Amino acid sequence: MNKQNDVTWLSRFHGVIGRPRGKRRMDELTNAPDARAQVQALNVQDLYYLIAEVGLADAGDLVALASSEQMQGFWDLDVWNRDALAIEQVAPWLAALCEQEPEELARVWQELDPELTALVLAKWTVVHEIVDHELPEDIAPPYFETPDGMFVVEITCASAEQAKLVAHTLDALYRADSAVARHSLRQAASEGLSYLEETSLRFRNNRMAELGYADYYEALEVYRPIDLATLSTQESRAVAAPPSGTLPPVVADSVLKKWFLGQVLDRVVRRDQAERVEADLLVLVNQVLAADRVPPADGEAVRRCATRAAATLSLGL
Repeated sequence: MNKQNDVTWLSRFHGVIGRPRGKRRMDELTNAPDARAQVQALNVQDLYYLIAEVGLADAGDLVALASSEQMQGFWDLDVWNRDALAIEQVAPWLAALCEQEPEELARVWQELDPELTALVLAKWTVVHEIVDHELPEDIAPPYFETPDGMFVVEITCASAEQAKLVAHTLDALYRADSAVARHSLRQAASEGLSYLEETSLRFRNNRMAELGYADYYEALEVYRPIDLATLSTQESRAVAAPPSGTLPPVVADSVLKKWFLGQVLDRVVRRDQAERVEADLLVLVNQVLAADRVPPADGEAVRRCATRAAATLSLGL
């Protein structure tokens, strides 16, 4: 038997389909001796879809082990509706962070885009600076007086549950790192909503482009007919695949199980080639999602797009 290190006799793609799913996979990760390292080694989308499969309310252990970069990725994928922050979708992620110790919340909060955290506060509050130790006139409850006596934060959320979440967040931030809390409040008070949203969106779109979620008009190029006679290797690699491109189950089931494409991929046995093909497939599906304006959080729509991409590739093969 050939035991060269660059050969995988059991297809990598069989492994993707056969690996544990949902709560079983979460339990395997969180109970591992090196749980934090294993979780943080996952591709952002792989971990995001695992959390979605389990349910965010039941995936607190995974969220607690995720890196700040992964958390930023979750928000990039889940809390935007085209060009606008979907503030209602922020609440579950913020609630998951608030279940952790205040120091952990402050650490993650500090490493998120500061414009994004300020935007979240600006959407949910009005920040008043306290002058001469007196509260502003006509301020209505609920509000949060900062322990340093510098601000009173009028909470303007639509629901009492969200108001409690905002108050809890501010209290935890002040207890863990008052400097971080003050910076976010000052930025929320001084920067306009339009500036915060546009800047946050620009940073988010740059990161999404690295995953294959190109600008809408650029993504439409995925549907452009290709003249194979003029196609170059450089052009085919124009979009760099992420360094870790494991296909999430929601994509893998659609791409690998039904089509001729799956049979072809079973014959890719070199490990380096298989890893590159898997990463390329993920980028391709993400381009289709961007072109069809499908949000990653819409699991059923993601399946439909992945199925169509796999069927088209199968026809080409």
